[in-house]
Amino acid sequence: MSRKLTKKEKRLLQVKEWLQFFSEGFFSAFNYKIEYCADAAEMINDCYWEIVEINIRPNLLKGKKATIDHHKIISVYEICVMHVKPILHDDEFEQIELNAKLAFYIAKTILIVWKKNTSLPDLPIFEREHETWLKRLDVEGHPYFSNAATWCLYEELCSLNDNIPSP
Repeated sequence: MSRKLTKKEKRLLQVKEWLQFFSEGFFSAFNYKIEYCADAAEMINDCYWEIVEINIRPNLLKGKKATIDHHKIISVYEICVMHVKPILHDDEFEQIELNAKLAFYIAKTILIVWKKNTSLPDLPIFEREHETWLKRLDVEGHPYFSNAATWCLYEELCSLNDNIPSP
């Protein structure tokens, strides 16, 4: 009889899947093989749980509303990717660029799954500006909650975009 996976183990499997899908999609689109550092998924997952326990849970309301919503989950994963920088590259600028794309990919993937959708509308201005923000992110500044608010607004923009009739 097999035991039930812990939340941390389930998240680790998700991170491994995200890394695999990102590298496969990137190779397919650009014919470029992504190289990750050793234990990339484990490092991102450990970073996630450390931030959640130290910086997120202590700041949540107590009681029924004490759950970590998907915007905070997205925010923490993006920041963890930019902290760990799991994609390796000889050029530092290119490494930061690729890791920002990975962080944004993971964020959108979480939101798509959460909304039970297959895709999100293209919002190129937001995407470009958010990736720029990620590339310049000071991960030590702990912008978890403000980034979560950004993702909440992004989700609302997507909902508004869904309700705009096509010309």
